[in-house]
Amino acid sequence: MLSLAWPDPSAVLDLRLGALLTLFGIASYFDWRIREVRDELWLAGGLLGGVLLILSSGTTSLPLFGLYVLVVVFTVQHFIPWDARLDKHPQAVVALEGGLYFVVVLAATLAYLYLKPAPPAEFYAVVVAVVLSRVLFETGLLYGGADAKAMMTAGLLLPLAAAPLLVTLPPNLQYPLLQDIPFAFTMLVNGAVVTLAVPIVILAYNLSHGERRLPRAFHMYEIPTRELPHRFVWLKDPAPSERSREETTAEDEELRRKQAHELLSKGIDRVWVTPQLPFLIALALGALIGVLFGDLLLWFIASVP
Repeated sequence: MLSLAWPDPSAVLDLRLGALLTLFGIASYFDWRIREVRDELWLAGGLLGGVLLILSSGTTSLPLFGLYVLVVVFTVQHFIPWDARLDKHPQAVVALEGGLYFVVVLAATLAYLYLKPAPPAEFYAVVVAVVLSRVLFETGLLYGGADAKAMMTAGLLLPLAAAPLLVTLPPNLQYPLLQDIPFAFTMLVNGAVVTLAVPIVILAYNLSHGERRLPRAFHMYEIPTRELPHRFVWLKDPAPSERSREETTAEDEELRRKQAHELLSKGIDRVWVTPQLPFLIALALGALIGVLFGDLLLWFIASVP
């Protein structure tokens, strides 16, 4: 038996919460200013979360300890550009990543079926957070890689949501199954709810400038064409001749610069744009709401008669 005891479980939780909110505060600052967050930040958060995850597991068997190490490595490897060394062998990258995902899911399944005691819910919450984040990114539902990495990091730092700090959950939200929802999912749902306010803000801006055409007034606003390269926006009207998924802020700025040059050469001095939402900030707010109040979706369900 391998003993890994932590003297004060509440200290672990406090450290997890503090690290989570600090990390997302820093990430939000960079997302707002430059729309990019360096992988080193996620790597630091992931490693800290991994250490706390292992230490908070307490006394455990060697196989279970190995599973914890496996899931930490599985998560953290997303923050290291190891695939750049195989730039000329994309099939090898797909095979290695696919193999790692298969191994982790298979190991988690076998552990659930045969390992005694079985891994706790927080172990599976980390696996679910990573797989869900990757699926959402690959399907385009999470546009930026930083958003997916943020969810993965949150999965390690706080696998399961702790009891909200400012409210007491009603009895119908205290079932054991509801306590096993991955915190990364709670953060995502809360963040999505936060973004529902964005169309209202855009509408208020347009109304204050005399623009009342719907539905565009809910999701677009007008700016001078010369400002296009300097705004974090997507060109909507006139419709761009091409729309590509730019990987970096510099590439995105260069695209907008080319668009502005083309439009100005045609005498178009004003354009309609939609904002590039810094969804990482919404995720940070979702995490803060989750820590203070819990899952907004569950609160809504609980309020329905």
